[in-house]
Amino acid sequence: MKPNSRLFIFIAALAVVALACSFSASTGDGGGGDASILFQDDFSNTSSGWDRYSDSSGSTDYANDQYAITVLIDTYLFWANPGRDFTDVIIEVDATKSGGTPEVDTDDDNNYGIICRHRDVDNYYVLVISSDGYYGIRKRYQGSSELAFIGIDGMDYSDAINQGNATNRLRAECIGSTLRLVVNGTTLLEVTDSDIASGDGGLMAGTFSAPNTTILFDNFVVRQP
Repeated sequence: MKPNSRLFIFIAALAVVALACSFSASTGDGGGGDASILFQDDFSNTSSGWDRYSDSSGSTDYANDQYAITVLIDTYLFWANPGRDFTDVIIEVDATKSGGTPEVDTDDDNNYGIICRHRDVDNYYVLVISSDGYYGIRKRYQGSSELAFIGIDGMDYSDAINQGNATNRLRAECIGSTLRLVVNGTTLLEVTDSDIASGDGGLMAGTFSAPNTTILFDNFVVRQP
């Protein structure tokens, strides 16, 4: 298990990154003939409503029919939302760690995943994995100074997570008071928490002690249970 000291100690960073998290209306496809799909985006349309932001700490933007979150400094995170409001949902996405470049190496000791019930910068859940095989569920509630773990005191390891520059299919189920993280078809963690009942979905990526990580997201789908 990864110790708490390496995870999500983003107190000052949260206030800064909030500037990158807009709530613009999205034009993403509602799903066509599949009535269970509330929202979906393959990121081929750069006007579909997700944040396009960049500063010296990193960026969130469309990239070659995917959505890229890059974090350039250590102990930091970026997230993005499509500007929706959901209650009970199942959110899925393909997430791939980019190999980076020789000039900007990328580290596997990162974290990335799916946000659900994002009310504002002070209230949301995030279901995450890392490129070195760890996973967890956390929340920020009523302006807490850090993201608290739910269910486990740290991040546990699982062989179900594809490590390194690999793609993982992430599934976050936020239904009633149940939060469930499924990775590549394997349920890794299920917890109960009722503090946040509804909100936006979203994507997140962050670093721990090592800087430089880029996560590419694709095939984002929000379904009703």
